[in-house]
Amino acid sequence: MLFSSTNTWKSFDSIGEEYFVGSSVQADTLTKKSTEELTNKDIYVKQPEGNVQCTLYSTVMMLRRDAILDGDTNWKEITVDSVEQVAWSGSGLLYEFTYDDMNVKTTANTLDPNLSTEEKKKVLIEALQQHPEGIVFYVAGYNAMHAVLLTSYDADSDTFYCYDPAMCAPDAIIPIMDSSYATTYHIEDMDTLIASMNYYWYVE
Repeated sequence: MLFSSTNTWKSFDSIGEEYFVGSSVQADTLTKKSTEELTNKDIYVKQPEGNVQCTLYSTVMMLRRDAILDGDTNWKEITVDSVEQVAWSGSGLLYEFTYDDMNVKTTANTLDPNLSTEEKKKVLIEALQQHPEGIVFYVAGYNAMHAVLLTSYDADSDTFYCYDPAMCAPDAIIPIMDSSYATTYHIEDMDTLIASMNYYWYVE
């Protein structure tokens, strides 16, 4: 479903310019046209049931959004299969790879593992300010791992938004607390979820 019965979800047809600009990114980063383009539901992909490539699917969406913001009209050619050829090692997403002219890196080896929850939150907010295409947010804990495309942060409501590639998650931009990881493991607050973050991938 593209639409939610919960008014905090951001269905593709209801996301306005203020959602992308607001507190999340610099106002001059996105134009109205690019904002509308980022609401195109064809950008977003779901991983099939039983598939464990959440990092790959999240990366495809990040690369598509980056291409759109760069004015690339061929962004639909960025597919799971084409990205997998250069980004997947067989056991997981590579920490660094190049797809066309987009260089993707991870903070796995640079993010201080001893950061407090507030420090991690600050890191994520700053990353989203620098990367309006979003970042691939990776968490591990509760004997499980998952990745989503983190798209935005709203300072007024203190809420991170994401698109979750899991089939059981809504087909919409949703608060990260509505992601499959948070709901499956009954995570009660955003701070606990943020504290579980290991690292993220981004377009350099």
